[in-house]
Order: sequence, then structure tokens, then C-alpha cells
Amino acid sequence: MRFGMEKESLVFDHNFNPYQLDEGIFDENTTLDFCDHQLELVSNVCDSIEELHQEMNYLALNKYPQDGYVWPISPINCNLDYTLNHPNLDDKAYHHHLAANYDVKMLLTSGIHFNVSGFDSSLIDMAKKIYTYAPLILPFFSFSPLKDSNVLSSRNTNKWGYYNEQNLDLDFSSLDAYNKSIDEMINQGKLSARRELYGRVRIKYDEYLELRFIDLNPNYLIGISYEGLKLLECLINYLDHIEINNFDFKQCVANFDLVAMEANNLDLELTIDGVTDTLYNHMIGLLNNFCEYQPEIIHKLINDFVEWKADYQLFNQELAGYDYEICNYAKDHVFYFKQYIDQYPNLDMELSTKILMEAAQKRNFKVEVLSELDNIISINDRLVVQATKTNVDHYADIIMLENKYMTKYLLDKKHIRTPQGIVIRNSSQTKHQDWLNKAIVVKPLDTNFGLGISILPNTHTDAQFNHALELAFSHSNQVIIEEFISGLEYRFLVIDDECVSIIHREACNVIGDGVHTISQLIDIKNQNPLRGEHYNRPVEKIKIDEEMIDILSEQQLTLDCVIPSNQKIYLRKNSNISTGGDSFEMSDFVPQYFKDVAVNATKALNVKICGIDMIIPNLYDYEFGIIEANFNPAIHIHTYPYYGIGKTPSENVLNLLIKDTNH
Repeated sequence: MRFGMEKESLVFDHNFNPYQLDEGIFDENTTLDFCDHQLELVSNVCDSIEELHQEMNYLALNKYPQDGYVWPISPINCNLDYTLNHPNLDDKAYHHHLAANYDVKMLLTSGIHFNVSGFDSSLIDMAKKIYTYAPLILPFFSFSPLKDSNVLSSRNTNKWGYYNEQNLDLDFSSLDAYNKSIDEMINQGKLSARRELYGRVRIKYDEYLELRFIDLNPNYLIGISYEGLKLLECLINYLDHIEINNFDFKQCVANFDLVAMEANNLDLELTIDGVTDTLYNHMIGLLNNFCEYQPEIIHKLINDFVEWKADYQLFNQELAGYDYEICNYAKDHVFYFKQYIDQYPNLDMELSTKILMEAAQKRNFKVEVLSELDNIISINDRLVVQATKTNVDHYADIIMLENKYMTKYLLDKKHIRTPQGIVIRNSSQTKHQDWLNKAIVVKPLDTNFGLGISILPNTHTDAQFNHALELAFSHSNQVIIEEFISGLEYRFLVIDDECVSIIHREACNVIGDGVHTISQLIDIKNQNPLRGEHYNRPVEKIKIDEEMIDILSEQQLTLDCVIPSNQKIYLRKNSNISTGGDSFEMSDFVPQYFKDVAVNATKALNVKICGIDMIIPNLYDYEFGIIEANFNPAIHIHTYPYYGIGKTPSENVLNLLIKDTNH
């Protein structure tokens, strides 16, 4: 089979006014839907769900505007302004027709369209099968509540949703009959064009099916989980091998509405293919059939659904009322779910410590601040320093981790790949010619936060080499010189032998707009509420210094240069968050292989809490190099990434403390 996907999202500025999208972002993968600020990401045709998942994550990370907010759920307050005059808005006359004939609240509703082809059944038969059975999996894709606590998917109801089926008479007896029935409705003026048909399932261009009943899941960057995509694949696989006997289009439409309105009522009676039974019995019967395909997918979805229902009431209260102060969590398409940055505003402590304190208090643990200056707290009488320093790990092992050479030694003993290099105590122990034509990293033996690190290309000069040594020795009496491994850098956070989060760190950068200078772009980026100083926010503000000026000079640039639109300029060579870098949450699509490597590395180092820094050239080639292990990894960068959905490592820390106490 072959797959595709579109994701619609409304984009706003910092005041929640419609965001003015730059024309330069539009291409075959980025377009507009109904209005000027309803951005639609469009995948290419993919041969697997894995490929589709990877591509959509790439588009989301690279196509959303950095200074815009992306609304994370499907319903939206229709009182918001909208315009239909963007030069990239396809066929303005058609869109004005929609605005005149439909409730704008419906037209602004965003969601997921899942496209599929290449199954054995005919298009018309598969459309009938999906219409019949898809209501049973609708709860797994329902994330658009209204204030009525029974409603799980407002957009799939005939009362509030995106629909016109009740006015239409579609003929599913054959593909020709289906197309003729649509043409007849166009001739009768019921539809202005084929694209105005808003069915839960549509046949597109007589080539593929488009599934349109999927709400945006606010917990995932692309609006749907990997498991959700796999469930749709399982559904198609299953339906491809069965027949239906009693297709009733109007009954199918009614089933969608009933489930969307009353999915909390598992005793709800539905008629599916002529058989009347409860929603629960129908659903369990279908899921049992899925189990022969991928049972772990179904298990994960059921758990997610249970958790969603548990959090439903609070989520409903926060979002359904359209309170902008409450919904001010959608920063830079970072979708915060019931989480806020400024815990304990009166305490001058690191954000990681505050996050752990909040998590502990929510679980009714006893929390005491012992030293505000040193970020020392007590949780149920257990000392914790800077959120991740605990007596769960032994002091000797921590000392070993502070020494980058010993870290390399321990990992090498377990045959875990690290960059090759040497340790020196003074500059006379090596010469520039020893490293000719080699890309290298020169760094202090025992520092953090990217201090004293130089990355030199294979064309580096004698002067550059000596300057790098001088810089490194200014921070330590021992220096490591090692090979530079090309690729992207990832921080794997491992707690109690589990990889709980993966962050891709990108070097400090700005993106040109053709108007502002580099200095002005830095000021604009620093205004983002996620940026702060002294680790009180998820990422640090960008600071202008001599190193930055030198790096710009190497690119024939200055702070006063105006950069063309959408051109990215890097301001640092290291990727540390502490020097203004950006963080991308990547846990959902980094292969399990690398997660296992990080866990095994942590075991080799004999610690329970560790941040493993890994360079990966290609996520699907299984090549890597571990460049560093951190005994005191910050958890705030994983809780509040600059891009993506944050994790909750604070819970893992607390669970570890409890586990150790019980032992």
C-alpha cells in the first residue's frame, strides 16, 4: 500500500491574531487551506507508515514559522478574524463561496486527512467498508471536546462538525454511480464542485481514498501518533480481507455522529453491517481482529485513550472555553498540555529544580527547599541537587563521568563507539601536523555547557589549532583532541535504565526575512518567552560575543547584514542549549536501536541518571558516536523543548527515588 497525509493548522502571532505567512514558505509540501493563516502540510506519497511518519515530522519541524503559534486542537473560536486574500490562497472565488454558505466556525476547524491506495479491494468497496467500521475506532482519534462532557469529537458531529452528508444522496453501488451522483448534485446546485463534498471518507481522482475523521492530537507535533497511523494501516489491512453484507450510508453517517457525541457511553447501541450491539462489544470484536497484525500498537492506543479520558475533564475546561490566557501554551508550535513555565516565580532556582518540585507536590510528597542558591531540595527526606543529582548514583561513578577520558575508556571497554583521540596536559604533547587534513574537536577534559570547545574543519590552520588549545587549557589543565564525527547531535536522557526523552540540539541560529539585520533577528528571537537566562527558561537567550563575530566573519557576514528570506545562519559551532541553541523533541521517531545504545552506555557507566550525547549521521544507517555522558542532565529542556511535545522526566526521577527508598 501507499500512504499520504495532510495536516491543517491555524497559525497565530503572539497576540493570537492571524499570522501573516511569508510567501516564501509555500511549495508542493506547504499550502493554504480555507483562509490566509490555515497552513496545510502535505506529504509526498510514501511506501510505508514509517516513511510517512518521518516525513511529516520533518515538515512540521522545518515549515512552521518560528515566531508563530500553532493551535494544537481541532475546534477554534470562530470570533477570531480571518482573511481570504493571501496571494497563495488557491481559487479565492471558491473560498469566498464557502465563507458565504457555511459557518466559518466549521471552515476553520482543522484536522488530519489520511490518504491510502494500493489495497486489493476496489475503491468503492473499500470506501463502504471504512464508512461501516471506522466509527468503532473514532474514539482513538477524538481530541476536540466541547463543554458538553459527553462529546469527544465535535468535528465529527452533525451538530457542530465538518459535514454536509445529511443533505446529500451518494450512490455507492459502483464507482461510476458514485461519480454520477456527485455530478448530479453539482448540477442541482447542492455542491459547487467535487471538493465541496465533506464526507468522512472521500474517493479522490478515482485513485485513492481520503479519510477525514481524524482530530488533531495535541500531544504530537504532527497531530497524530505513530501508533495512530499504524492503527489506520491495520484497519485497511483487515478490511481488505472481509466483505460487508448490509451497507447503509445513512446508518454509517448516523454511527459517526452517535460515537462522536456519546463515546463515553460504551453501552451505546450501534448497527454495524446489519448487526446491532453495544459500542464496547463492536469495538472489542474489531480490535481482537487487529491483534493478529500488531497487538502492541493496539495496546499502546488503548492506554493512550484511557489516559486521555482520565485527563478529559481538565482538558475540556482549559480549551473548550477558548480562554486565551489559559491557552497561551502553544509557543512556536510547542504544544504544552497542562504545563506552564513559571513555577514558583518567587524562587531564584533553576527551572529543572522547580519542575521536579511541582511534580513532587502534585504527588503529595513532602518538599523542602534547603538551599535556594545551590538548588538543593529535599523530597520525602531524600536530598536532591539540581533535579538530577541524587544519592541513587555513587560518588565515585559521578567523579568518573566528570572525566571525559574515563567516560570514553569505560564505553570503549564495552565496545560502544566513541570518537578516537588523545588527552594532553600541555601544548607540547602534540603538534598541528599530527592533525593535518582531519576535522577535529578540541575540548577541556572536565567542563560542561560547551565551555572551551572548538570544532575545527579538516582545513584548519596552525593558528586556529593553537588558539583552540589555548582556549581549552584556559578551562582545564587537561585537554582532549578527538576526531570530529559528522552528523546531528542528540541528547538521550536515561533514567533507571529507560530512555525517557531524546532531544536534537541545533546550534544557535537565526533565519533571515529579507528585512532585519542579524543583530535585529537575534533580538526578535530572544523575545520568545521560552528564552531566558541562567537556566530559568527552557532555552537560553542568544548572547553576542567575540566568538559569534568571528564565526560570522568566517561566513563573510557581520551583525549588520540583512539575510535573504528563509536562509538560516549559524552563530555557534557547538549545539549547546546553554549557548542559545534550539531543542527539538525527537523521541517519537528515533529508532529503538539508538535508545538501546543509550541505555547500554548508561549501564556501562554504572549510573541511573545520565544524559548521553550522541552524534548520528543518519537515523536509518545505525552509525553513531557517543561524544559525552552527563551525570547531571537538565530535565527542563526535555519538559519544554523549543520544538515538539515535551516529556515528563520529573516523574521518572521521582519513581526512581521511591524505588530506591523501598529497597
